[in-house]
Amino acid sequence: MRSKTWTKKFVVQGLICAVGVGTAYADAPAAKWYDTLSLSGYVEGSYVNNLNNPSTRTNGARIFDVESNSFNQNAYHLQAAKAMGDDGYGFTAKMHAGRDARIIKSAGTAGATDFDVQEAYLTVATPSLKALTWSAGKFVTLEGLEVIESPSNPNFSEGLLFGFAEPFTHTGVKANYGFNDKVNATLGVVNGWDTEADANDGKTIIWQVATTPMKMVSWSLQGSYGPEASTDNQSKRTSVDTLLGVMPTDKLSLWLQGNWGQDTKVTRAGGATSTDNVAAYPVAVGPSTVRWSGVGVWAQYACNSWLTEALRFEAFNDQGGANRLGTGLNNTMKEITWTNKFQIAKNVFTRLEYRHDWSNQGVFALHNPGQTGTNQNTISADYYVTF
Repeated sequence: MRSKTWTKKFVVQGLICAVGVGTAYADAPAAKWYDTLSLSGYVEGSYVNNLNNPSTRTNGARIFDVESNSFNQNAYHLQAAKAMGDDGYGFTAKMHAGRDARIIKSAGTAGATDFDVQEAYLTVATPSLKALTWSAGKFVTLEGLEVIESPSNPNFSEGLLFGFAEPFTHTGVKANYGFNDKVNATLGVVNGWDTEADANDGKTIIWQVATTPMKMVSWSLQGSYGPEASTDNQSKRTSVDTLLGVMPTDKLSLWLQGNWGQDTKVTRAGGATSTDNVAAYPVAVGPSTVRWSGVGVWAQYACNSWLTEALRFEAFNDQGGANRLGTGLNNTMKEITWTNKFQIAKNVFTRLEYRHDWSNQGVFALHNPGQTGTNQNTISADYYVTF
């Protein structure tokens, strides 16, 4: 799930006054919606050094850290939210500005490139069935471990699954039902992947079953199905994602994610089979079914009050026709990332990270123009301040 909230509540308490000895206390005034309005957010900046010193000045297979050997002001993030109360409704609005906003910006969204309304949705409870809630508007995907808000992730750089196997956001409506304190389910109808104005006449179904079968263990199964092509409803996209979390101690957290997806009836460039190197076959072939799949493993350990270590490994397979990695090749890519997070003051953090990416195809730019290699190494540092 791609969202997490830092909340600082400003609550206006009603005063209860007594008049005279033995008289009853006056009733507290009814709370207004703005009495429990919460404001939160963060500011983040970074520097990324690519040891390949690529001539393109870009890092391959990256999301928010694309520019190599460059300082970036990644995000200015602000959230305003009202929690669900006895009045039966709540809302969330998240504004995202900075370099990262241009990446998550949904299709059909106008305005400045470096600004995005990340989420804006209303949630209401069913009067006769409080366990059933409804949300309408724009909200983040149900898939994956990593989220858009970088401070909530174990690592500084977002991984392959976050960037190439999952959507960022949806616009539509969804319902959530809490069966008990261990199981809840979500079902929704949305425009599609990362689009506010639907690109076709069809709609996409999203779902999730989330469980906490025992203390320190969580498991969820989520996905989507629907047309994602911009021209017709014939091509259907299926995505199935699962996430297992285990926290054996209060210092150690472990996660395992698996993802599988496919597009049907896709006309693609390439040869007669989906395993061809499509760059060698410029002739269009189709329609056909193309697939992608990936797995990710995370381990995070809080060494003490000021140092947290995180390690991530991912493997992602992209058929040439699926083109999830944007290379147009039948590409298997892997990465391993080691991140050191330091708390240097209250609400102030910095992270130092080393990441190694490698691929079965020469897709990473090298220093000499036009040359590519099968691996890249980056050393990164960022800071963020939460409020």
